[in-house]
Amino acid sequence: MNKEKAIKRNRLFAFVPSKVVKSIAHLFSEARLERGEVIIDRGEPATLFFLVIKGKIKTLYHHHHEHELGAGDYFGEMTVLGEKAFVLNAFALQSGTELLSITKDDFAHCLNAFPSLATVITNIVTDRLSTIGLAGFDR
Repeated sequence: MNKEKAIKRNRLFAFVPSKVVKSIAHLFSEARLERGEVIIDRGEPATLFFLVIKGKIKTLYHHHHEHELGAGDYFGEMTVLGEKAFVLNAFALQSGTELLSITKDDFAHCLNAFPSLATVITNIVTDRLSTIGLAGFDR
């Protein structure tokens, strides 16, 4: 997988200049998943942010807010706000699903390197909180 191209194709990073993507691509780890493979179990320490590169995953917030995500989507963004534990379950819906992940600390480095990304993340988190309700944001 070409990490730079995969990151740039993600809608979150589409506006980020290529030279910035090139400088942060090494911070991302790759994963290839089989159908049904668990990515996150609710209650695990929230340490990663994920980009969906290929395939489909399902997220389940508090057992009643299901979302199907595909290429170009992302999840785990609440970690950048200091969430201590994941408030969702996530698993692969298809074999061959590919993800990139980045640690909370490395993502903070990205936000410092590209401050307008912080504004985008703030808007995304605000939207997610309104979708799942403030009760979905457990500390």
